[in-house]
Amino acid sequence: MLREKVGEIPVVILAGGKGTRLGNEYGLRPKPLVCIGPYPILMHIIFLYLKSGFRKFYICLGFRSEDFKDYFRNIASEINTDLFRLSCLQLEKLFSQSLDLNIDFEFEVRLLDTGEDSTTAKRIKMSIDEFDSEMFCATYGDGVANLDIFNVLKFHIEKKFPISLTAFHPPSRFGEVIVNSENSVVNFQEKQLSRTLVNGGFFVMNRSIQKDIDAELPLEIGLLSSYCQQGKLGAYISENYWQMMDTPREVEILNNLYKQGIAPWLTGREIV
Repeated sequence: MLREKVGEIPVVILAGGKGTRLGNEYGLRPKPLVCIGPYPILMHIIFLYLKSGFRKFYICLGFRSEDFKDYFRNIASEINTDLFRLSCLQLEKLFSQSLDLNIDFEFEVRLLDTGEDSTTAKRIKMSIDEFDSEMFCATYGDGVANLDIFNVLKFHIEKKFPISLTAFHPPSRFGEVIVNSENSVVNFQEKQLSRTLVNGGFFVMNRSIQKDIDAELPLEIGLLSSYCQQGKLGAYISENYWQMMDTPREVEILNNLYKQGIAPWLTGREIV
């Protein structure tokens, strides 16, 4: 029953930031439009939700919002100035790697200009005014994961939190060396997943949070911190692959995986 309703649940993607940590290497391009392979990371994120049956996407824009409109005008049917429609078959043809969607439905992308200098919380607050659903998904525009988002949705409904985030073990920056008392290396492991957990985004939220949002504070500092203190913030823990794209090095990591044909968020298989 829930699976049949997924297509009506909105997905809000935060894509309004400037991505300053990417430096000048990618020019003035908004971070969600920086490419993994030949296609923007934004399209990779949309694909993650399509796999679980979501069909309605609200992209919160700010920095260089016209770049997003130009992009969708080139790949989708323009319903009006800010609303575009694509089919899953169209999306499969866009990607050079097999997506194995095994579905054929149309989905909509609505572009919302939420202000160049708005906080993430303000963008969420503004997006809620655009739909009637009592529950919605939300994520950042710069991270991918080998994740069935339907499982996060089920967790959110079962646990009855007003907000659920997805927690991942981030990739470690360094390999691990274990040395004995004789200064002999007894174990050497190349980069493994960290033992800690981080907020990887991929939220499910209830509409009722709108009244508690402080639009002047970033989502993490304001609403998430407040709900955490009140015991109202849930965490679905995933042991699967997750990677943000915040630096040129991370862009390179994701592109290398794509070029090798082993990108976990596309293939559904973990890196061995």
